Amino acid sequence: GLGPLVHEEAAGFPWSQWSPIPYGVQDELHQATSFQAAGDGICEEGFRCVSRISKFGTGHWGQVDVGKEEIADAEGSAPVYEWGCPFQGEWSENKYESGPGDDQCTDEGDCICIARGSPDMHTELEGGHEKIIGKFETQSGKAHLGHEPQLIQVIPHYSLRTKDGAPFDIDNPHSGLGTVKEFDREEWLLKYKEEAPKIQSALDKLRATIDAEYRAKVQDGGPFVCDGAQPAGQEPSLTKAETQLNLMRIRRFQVLASDCVNMRDTAAKVAGKPDEEAFAPSGKSEGGD
Repeated sequence: GLGPLVHEEAAGFPWSQWSPIPYGVQDELHQATSFQAAGDGICEEGFRCVSRISKFGTGHWGQVDVGKEEIADAEGSAPVYEWGCPFQGEWSENKYESGPGDDQCTDEGDCICIARGSPDMHTELEGGHEKIIGKFETQSGKAHLGHEPQLIQVIPHYSLRTKDGAPFDIDNPHSGLGTVKEFDREEWLLKYKEEAPKIQSALDKLRATIDAEYRAKVQDGGPFVCDGAQPAGQEPSLTKAETQLNLMRIRRFQVLASDCVNMRDTAAKVAGKPDEEAFAPSGKSEGGD
C-alpha cells in the first residue's frame, strides 16, 4: 500500500517530490525525523534557542539545575519559554541537546529556535517580570519545513558588562573592558549591584582625566599646535602618543556611558521596586574598594 505524500526527499529516503511513501517504511521515516533522533541542534543565524519552563523551570543561566520547579503552562494560554537551552550541562544561547535526560530536550517543543524579533508581538511587565508574547518564526527540527510561525510567550534575558570581580584599569591602554553577557532577571539584578559601581567609578575617573587634560593642553595652553605641524623649536600641544591615549580614553568613556544608559533603563524595568534600582548605597565604588 501507499502512505501519505511527502514533499521533497526526506531524511535521505529516495522518494521524489510529492511521491507516495510506502507504508512499510513510515515508522522508519518517523524515527529519522523525530526530535530525539535529530541529536544536538544549532540555531540558524538570526535565531536564538528558547526552552519550555514547564520542562526546565526558570532561571536559564550558568549550569543547568535539574532540581528547579517545573512551571505548568496556564490552561488556554500560549506555551511559555525562556531564553537559553540546555547543552552539555550548561545553558546555551543558540544550541540545544536532545535526549531522554532531565537536562536534555526530550519532546518536540521542549526546545525551539525562534527569530530574534517579530513584527507581531507585545510585552507584558508585572512587578519587574517581563514576558514577550507574539508569533515568532521557528526553525523546524525537521528537514525542509522551513520557518513556521508559532504563538508563544518568551521570558527574555538582559545584557550587562562584567569585569570578573576586578575594577576597570582606565590608565592602562592594553587593559580590557570586560565582557558583555546575558543574564536572567534574578542573576542580572545581582550582577547589577556588583558591576554598576565599577562602571560608574570608571566613568568618573575617565571624565576627570579627559577634562584635566583638555584644560591643561588645549583650553589653557594657548593656540593648539598639532604634533608634526609645529615650527622648529616649538613643542606640540599634544604629542602623537598623547593624542592616541586621549582618543582611547574618549572611546572608552563613550562605550561605558552607553552601557550605563542601558543598565539604568533595564534596572528601571526589572527591579520591581525603586530601592532595588540603587547600587553602592554606602558610597563605595569598584565593588567595595
